[in-house]
Amino acid sequence: VIKQIQKQEGSILLFGTVKGMIGFNPAEFVQSNFVPPVYITDIQVNNREVNLRDSNSPIRNSITFTRTLKLDYDQSDLRFSVAALSYAAPEKNEYQYMLEGLDKEWIHLKENREIFYTKLPPGNYTFRVMGSNSSERWNPKETILQITIGSPWWQSWWAFTAYTLLALGIIVTIVRYYHMAMKEKSKNRMELFKIEKERESYNAKIDFFTNVTHEIRTPLTLLKLPIDLLMKKEIADKEIKAGLEMINKNTNRLIDLSNQLLDFRKAEANKYSLAFVNSNVSVLLKDEFQSFKLVAEQKHLQYKLELCRIEPHAFLDPEAFKKILSNLLSNAIKYADSSVVVKLLPFGSEDDMLKIEFKNDGPLVPEELREKIFEPFYRIKETDKQSGTGIGLSLARSLAELHKGSLTVKPSENGMNIFLLSLPVVQEEAGNQTQMQPGNQDTQDVSSITENDIAGDKRPNILLVEDNKEILGFLQNALGTAYKVFQAFDGTQALLTLQKENIGLVISDIMMPVMDGIELCRRMKTDLQYSHVPIILLTAKNTLQSKIEGLEIGADAYIEKPFSPAHLQAQIA
Repeated sequence: VIKQIQKQEGSILLFGTVKGMIGFNPAEFVQSNFVPPVYITDIQVNNREVNLRDSNSPIRNSITFTRTLKLDYDQSDLRFSVAALSYAAPEKNEYQYMLEGLDKEWIHLKENREIFYTKLPPGNYTFRVMGSNSSERWNPKETILQITIGSPWWQSWWAFTAYTLLALGIIVTIVRYYHMAMKEKSKNRMELFKIEKERESYNAKIDFFTNVTHEIRTPLTLLKLPIDLLMKKEIADKEIKAGLEMINKNTNRLIDLSNQLLDFRKAEANKYSLAFVNSNVSVLLKDEFQSFKLVAEQKHLQYKLELCRIEPHAFLDPEAFKKILSNLLSNAIKYADSSVVVKLLPFGSEDDMLKIEFKNDGPLVPEELREKIFEPFYRIKETDKQSGTGIGLSLARSLAELHKGSLTVKPSENGMNIFLLSLPVVQEEAGNQTQMQPGNQDTQDVSSITENDIAGDKRPNILLVEDNKEILGFLQNALGTAYKVFQAFDGTQALLTLQKENIGLVISDIMMPVMDGIELCRRMKTDLQYSHVPIILLTAKNTLQSKIEGLEIGADAYIEKPFSPAHLQAQIA
């Protein structure tokens, strides 16, 4: 503590202190012109001092002579210690520093010689520092340290290259997928359009054949009726008899084809109703096999049936099953070269499917066409010269599937085609079906007609209602001997005739102008005056729905065109 200050001669100032007197002459005071150099004396990274001796040290020389510093991305906290080498009042030395790449201007330090930076982002920096002595004389020469903080691997150039390539790959994939999806969508649309067009064409073809079939059933009736009558007569001329037999054979062939096409149409439309009966499969198979024996002999074929020892029984629709067998046997014989073998595979008590193989040694079905041949109207080129409609196999498969079974082509064995028919033994619907025996269930017997006592004529009165004059005339001739026949061209005329005449039986077509046969039947059965009169319906329609509709309104019998006179007379009798 200064106790006293005195001035002596020569401008000397004396200061008293606890340690004695201090004196100096201000005129003799010399200001220091020394410019101190500045050094970085210490570096800490993440609060750890950088040591040259460490194996992972970022420096290779003494800190004082280090001009570059390379660090990893996680070495971002730095502390620098600096010193200006001026020892005249060193506490008065001052500093300025800047970290280029982060700081925008110089930062001034006085007493503190510690400089801190934390969480430096990856990049290149230049640390610049300069100092002054106690007289604030600054050294213009800066001390510079180049600092590089590396990027993490996910921010490296190769990572960004990978990101770019990945992004480009994703974009290309998305674009490619989009184009593929659009192409696939367009392809599916075209395929759907093609399928719809094929379906429209197919339905148009089926509708055309169905309509034509319905139309030709009436002319077939006009052929069938006189042929049946002529075939019953004794004909001495063998050529005429042979001609009649040929006409009868081909007429029956046309009838079979029309029935097959109508059956196929019903199966396709899921309108084919099955009546399951517990049937002896061996008996049905043997009967149908025998019906084709003559055809096989005419082609000089080896024709063989192999039955198993135990006769299996299964719930089948006998008529549908016969149609399946008929089409498969006809197909096997038609395309066989020398041999046809039908085999009922061994059947055990625990088996739930019965299987029948139909083999022939005709042209082998290529593997790629084993499903195609079941399409309607499809014919293999090697066999397209054979006659046929191309719907037999399709109908057989449809009927098999209605039985919840299958019809397939197995791989050929020993140069033979093998068609495999598989049908379940038990049907779920069988319990609800009435047990019927195979046979014609389409018609019912009609009660005999009571004779009337018209003066001069004891014949029963029959009313024929038909808009086709040719059929009407033929029925008139066929029935006119035993019955007194009245005629009407539609239902309206028929009702007028019923009012005037004592009619014992009405035979009516269904499809007629003004009033059809269904409406006529309904009018008759709801009128007490005529409800007792039996009515037989004639029609070219053979659908189950048509039969049900006619029988539900009270028709006594239902006969399909074409029909034989004997069949009609049996119903009338």
